Amino acid sequence: MNNREKFIEWMINNSGRSKNTINKYASAIATMSRELTEHSTINIDIYKVVDSIEIHRIKEQYLEIDELREKDERGNRMYTSSLIWYQKYLEEDKKLNTLVKDNSNEYSIVYEKKVKGEFTISEGTKQWKRDRAVVDRSIEFSNNKCEYDDKHEYFISNKSGKNYVEGHHLIPMKYQDNFEYSLDVEANVVSLCVVCHKILHLGRIEDKVNIISKLYQLRINSLELSGLEISLDELIDLYK
Repeated sequence: MNNREKFIEWMINNSGRSKNTINKYASAIATMSRELTEHSTINIDIYKVVDSIEIHRIKEQYLEIDELREKDERGNRMYTSSLIWYQKYLEEDKKLNTLVKDNSNEYSIVYEKKVKGEFTISEGTKQWKRDRAVVDRSIEFSNNKCEYDDKHEYFISNKSGKNYVEGHHLIPMKYQDNFEYSLDVEANVVSLCVVCHKILHLGRIEDKVNIISKLYQLRINSLELSGLEISLDELIDLYK
């Protein structure tokens, strides 16, 4: 069960609205994600936001765009109303900023500050230990899609039976000393097809920039929640 489905289930149990209205609210949130991407520099999936305060910021950003504000007014404020209900859903959840693990054993994502892990020294270089479960959760949360382009599907993994993708630390682990908190967290691990992953490791910087820029916009909010502050220019410099 993904977060959209959980929101719908919560609305059915708590809102008193009809199923038709609830489905309209759920679709409105998905539409707002797309419209914010089309009308601004924001690139975000609202259903991946689990901080109710951030939802309030998103609503303000939406209303700052004249075309979208007028559309919301024509629609009797259905779009902003859907965000208000989504915010209530998050606030009433027992584990704020968490996608709760359900009975189907769905992975949970928690955006929080995490202390740095352990490291070893190999030939004078620090090698920071990584938690494989962090990568697995990030891949599961992406529905085994490439986060740069979800149409990048090259082959089915023999192990998972799903589209093959790989986990990648957006802020490379070798720069852990530059940050107060751990880089080995879900906020910093993106799911990529094998081609995009190889480009980030082996490609020319001019080919890396578009990928890095999109991934940065997708993750900037969750990175901040995890105590990882970095500008886009600073991130790009790490790949040069």
